[in-house]
Amino acid sequence: MWCSACWGARLGGAERSVPPETIGRAAWSVMLAPPPRKPRPVCHVLDVESGVTLAYMTPDGGPLVGFTALATGVEVPPGAFQA
Repeated sequence: MWCSACWGARLGGAERSVPPETIGRAAWSVMLAPPPRKPRPVCHVLDVESGVTLAYMTPDGGPLVGFTALATGVEVPPGAFQA
């Protein structure tokens, strides 16, 4: 489970770019220090326009998890998430 106490310490500053893993969107990336039980840091990649997390990557740029597409400004029907 992710929590700010686990991955909250930033290592260095944020970088703005459009790397391929951000599905062609301008992104901020920031390296987060690992908690004691993890072996290495994780790179958190965020969409500049929406603030949505686009990906989590290894320090050397390998994918951990990420979006393959993102659409913003889309209307969602009111009952879309009702059981």
